[in-house]
Amino acid sequence: MTKQKRAPDIKLADLEVSPTLADRLWSKTRINGNCIEWTGHTHDGYGRMFVGRKDGKNTLMLTHRVAYSLLVGEPTPGLVLDHLCRNRACVNPLHLEEVEQAENIARGDMPTPPPSKRRETCRSGRHVAAWKLGKKQCYPCLYEWRKNRKAVA
Repeated sequence: MTKQKRAPDIKLADLEVSPTLADRLWSKTRINGNCIEWTGHTHDGYGRMFVGRKDGKNTLMLTHRVAYSLLVGEPTPGLVLDHLCRNRACVNPLHLEEVEQAENIARGDMPTPPPSKRRETCRSGRHVAAWKLGKKQCYPCLYEWRKNRKAVA
């Protein structure tokens, strides 16, 4: 699984806001219950579209952020938009709320991690912050193991 690069924070003032941007956004949506769903390109369920900037370059942006910026205003820096309806394709600004990333994750529908991932210390008693991702071994323990392995060889 490759890590996606985070799109730079683009402000509405940096974009070529024109009637065509709004037309492009709304032309690729459909009403589904109370949600306004994006029917164009998606990644992990989130709608994405290219938006022109004033410097002549294009930027790939999340469609719910474009809709929110056009209809409500710029999201507050440092906050993310949470889909209250839990529908990632929804671009309805009434279904979006500005929250901190931790709150967004807590509200999400991801399953609870297994007990081995919830441990607060490694096997040597060090705090979980020192863990190597995906392993049950922290960096200091890994360093010691490698050092001992080289000494034996």
